[in-house]
Amino acid sequence: MKTKIIMNSRLYRYRGKRLTAVLRRKFADTSFDIVPTAYPGHATDISRQAVRQGVDTIVVVGGDGTINEVLNGIMASDVALGIIPAGTANDLASYYGLPRNIDKACDIILKRHLHLVDVICVNGWYYLTAGGIGAPVDAAAMAEVIKRQVPFGRMISYLLGSRIYVFTLLHTFLNRMNRFGKVTIRMNDKSIISDSFSLLVMNQPTLGQRFRVSPQANNSDGLLDICLIEQSRSCTYLLKTIANTVRGRHIGMQGVRYLQSKSLSISTVHPVAFFGDGEIHQHGTSFDVRVIPSALRVIVPNGEEGC
Repeated sequence: MKTKIIMNSRLYRYRGKRLTAVLRRKFADTSFDIVPTAYPGHATDISRQAVRQGVDTIVVVGGDGTINEVLNGIMASDVALGIIPAGTANDLASYYGLPRNIDKACDIILKRHLHLVDVICVNGWYYLTAGGIGAPVDAAAMAEVIKRQVPFGRMISYLLGSRIYVFTLLHTFLNRMNRFGKVTIRMNDKSIISDSFSLLVMNQPTLGQRFRVSPQANNSDGLLDICLIEQSRSCTYLLKTIANTVRGRHIGMQGVRYLQSKSLSISTVHPVAFFGDGEIHQHGTSFDVRVIPSALRVIVPNGEEGC
């Protein structure tokens, strides 16, 4: 196994020495090297170079944002993705029950049990877990701002963990009640025009580890799970709808549409941001979204469906 281990720069700065020592011990019998990221998008550059060098496994020590960068560097290759969860939400790792304990995570990677995963493509950019437009975009952006405030932000992020997204979404709710424009969704030969609070295109059930947005979602079924929450004049009802997403009880509520498709197009009157895997990468008024079935090999625990 020829392995490239990519470590999030923030993590490397504060825990790099200890983590590196464990990684060197666990991967001692393999061909590997460890590279910390140095700037936004660096993990994509490292991954593309690793593919050219014939690396067969890339291990991410970080969260969903770092995984996303690696994904965009290894698409259309046979490289397998290993994950050592060390982010805030760790949505992909949580989906597979991957442990935060580094020794246990390394043991799973070394067994190299592979699972084929669908990938979502938005205007040529890829993500794995959850994405969309509306309130969650501002919540993700605010969480990132908080985490970058040193040392206060690090402390808040550590204390709250994934609950930071609950806090930022509530803040967004209180400050964005009337700022959403019309959204047009075209899918399955139909069009939906909505005044949207949020529109999420999911590849798994949860977002931010706390919100069970699409309980039926499966990231290897070849389908997009779409959850549209419409704007409401009733603040109380909208807040109740948001609260119900924590347990997936929002499906069937008035103002909530839950759909499945292999592709869709989204059009907005004014430019908006599109986020995926907790990161904002797209801005515009038109987004073409499609699923690419079985496009990525992820190393998962034994017991998960293999490939």
